Amino acid sequence: MITNPISEGTSAASNDQKTPAEEAIDMTLLIRDKLNDGFNLLRDLSVKLKTINRDQKASAREMQFVRSTLRSIQGLKI
Repeated sequence: MITNPISEGTSAASNDQKTPAEEAIDMTLLIRDKLNDGFNLLRDLSVKLKTINRDQKASAREMQFVRSTLRSIQGLKI
């Protein structure tokens, strides 16, 4: 049976462990992913708030029209 020689400074168990640099890279990638998720949520919130603002402006215009119509009706003499 042929086996791969293991150098004296390393063992099979240490190959499974990450170096501090690899752990730091993994952490930065995780942070990047979470920031991207946060930015996506902020974009979705922005779209919803714009929709709410647009609906509120439309409702305000409708209410102004109703008030104007009521004033003109009140001015009529029967």
